[in-house]
Amino acid sequence: MAVYVVIIHLEAAKLLANICQQKGQRAFVKKVCMEQNGAPDYVDTTANSLRDTEALISYSHVAKSPNNVESGSGLSNIRLVNPVITPRFIPTRSLDVLRDLGALLSKYHDEGR
Repeated sequence: MAVYVVIIHLEAAKLLANICQQKGQRAFVKKVCMEQNGAPDYVDTTANSLRDTEALISYSHVAKSPNNVESGSGLSNIRLVNPVITPRFIPTRSLDVLRDLGALLSKYHDEGR
C-alpha cells in the first residue's frame, strides 16, 4: 500500500490512479488543493480545485480491480485506489475551501467503504 500526493493537475492524479490500478497496487491518491500563497504556476482557483477534487473522487470510485485478479479470489470487485481529502497545509488554503473540502468528505464518506 502507498499514499501518493499529486500536484494540482487532475489528469496527473487520474494517470497515477490508473497506473496503480493496472499494477494491482492498493493506493491512496491525493490531488493537491492549493489556491493561495504558492508559486504562481502552482496555485489553482477555489472553484477549479474543488471541482477537480470531486472529479478525482468520482473517478476513483468507479475504478475496480484489474483484470489480472482471479475472479474467484473475492478481490475482483475491490477498489484498490482510493482518493484522499485533506488540505495541503493551512497557509495555502482559504477558509472557504477548507469548509468545502469538509462538505465533500461528508458527501462521499459512505462511498469510500
